[in-house]
Amino acid sequence: METITRARKDILAESNKYSKFGRISFRVSALISIYQGYKAFKAGDDQGVIKAGADVIVGIIATWGGPVGWAISGIYMFLDLAGAFDPRYTKCVSPYANNPHVHLRDKTYVKHPVMPTYLPRRIPSASASNAVFRQGYKRY
Repeated sequence: METITRARKDILAESNKYSKFGRISFRVSALISIYQGYKAFKAGDDQGVIKAGADVIVGIIATWGGPVGWAISGIYMFLDLAGAFDPRYTKCVSPYANNPHVHLRDKTYVKHPVMPTYLPRRIPSASASNAVFRQGYKRY
């Protein structure tokens, strides 16, 4: 019969705490992913449903897959954070037109404001009544 020492019992008790925490966090993340999949299904977003299902499957692999499962879920998390599973913006003329994080240049040019008369100027400016708005590229 195998003898279990006090130190080994302490180590096993500590590892069981972490194992229990891992299973609880898997259940929470699975519930969140199932809810996101349900919302995507109701919105008609097939890619969202697939992504939510993949999240649950990778969670199962990470929770009960041992070190190999941890590696697989780590790679999946890295790819997800890098944007590998985000939708592509290629259905329009410009690939940036639907991306809210990219601000396209517009062609509006606004003439610089008139300097107040009490400030010293190198070049005399136009009066305030003749402001000019015209199309063109912004000057940076």
